[in-house]
Amino acid sequence: MIMKCSNLSLRVIAAMLLIAGSLALPAAPLTLLEAQALLKTGLPESVQFNVLSVGMTGTAKADTKIVVSFSHRDENGVTQTGKAKIFVPSGTTGTSQLPLFYAAGYELDDANCMTHLMRGWVVVSTHAMPLNPLVRTASADIALLHRARSLSFIDDSRVFIGSGSAGGYMALMLTAETFPLAAAMPDMPVVNWGYNGAYFFEQAGKLKAFGSHKIPLLSMVANSLTPAAEVFGSDYGGETWFQHSPIGHISRITAPVSVIFSTADVLVPINQIGEKWVQPADAKLFPEGFTFDPKKLAPTAHGTQRLIESIPPDLVEVFEQRPPEGVVPFTLIPDPKKAKMVELPVSKKQWTVVIFDEGSPEPQMGHSKYFFGATRENFIKI
Repeated sequence: MIMKCSNLSLRVIAAMLLIAGSLALPAAPLTLLEAQALLKTGLPESVQFNVLSVGMTGTAKADTKIVVSFSHRDENGVTQTGKAKIFVPSGTTGTSQLPLFYAAGYELDDANCMTHLMRGWVVVSTHAMPLNPLVRTASADIALLHRARSLSFIDDSRVFIGSGSAGGYMALMLTAETFPLAAAMPDMPVVNWGYNGAYFFEQAGKLKAFGSHKIPLLSMVANSLTPAAEVFGSDYGGETWFQHSPIGHISRITAPVSVIFSTADVLVPINQIGEKWVQPADAKLFPEGFTFDPKKLAPTAHGTQRLIESIPPDLVEVFEQRPPEGVVPFTLIPDPKKAKMVELPVSKKQWTVVIFDEGSPEPQMGHSKYFFGATRENFIKI
């Protein structure tokens, strides 16, 4: 017969065995009641976390994964209920003071949460959100981040934000909104959403006629983001898209930023970063009339604004790098074991911008031409 026991039952059994001298008391993740007590804040009940479940994390320690629900406003201003994951290191109490890593926009899978959890950090990520971060606006992430920061065991001076692609976009939007912040670590983020929106949606007909199988990732991503035009409108070079772009809030970003881009990115074209790093694509590989040029896609001051020219020169340093040696080409189903990792440089200036020279964009690619990842061990020590 198989018996099912709760965490509390296991603790009682273990304690009895300990008294009998046959077992050392093992560590166990938090119980549901313990998690509820730990996440209780002084905020009104309507903005408290509602604990849905608790469980183990897969680490050797008794760390706890807590799934919660929280209320937030959606892109139309309507109150909705979202879900989030909170990973808490073993031994955390209400008086602990721990760093927080907030995974912006996209849900961070449990395996990658472990990287930060094993540092002794709390990790918070949205969970099973229905819309892409570029569509749902920053409202849900702002609500979740501020509630996470209000937890008694979070050290508010050591809050880190990171993510990639649309999540990287969200990381920068949150960096402009929240203060104080230890650092932001976005990968391949959209920085001018108006330009990137025009790049996706103004050329949708060309992509469809050309054949989505010839440009698979770009076609898939552009199609999934079509609701954004309903949210922000079709004036891609206008004020609405600009105000929902990180580039529209550069002066409000005061935390250290470490960000990476690729010259070959076909989803977040390097054209929105700086003209210097643009490497023209082979026109024969793309639909007739297809363009990466901001002046043709969103010909306004807002639509053509680039990241590097928007940051005061004394606040930014750009590092140009080649992919690491031995790197393999990107594939649609990459093997994580083949990923090469590279430790990023760190500038003494506020903005560390690393641009990987991978040549020109190609239709079969996504964010990069080669399969590699970046680490920031030196950056998070600053």
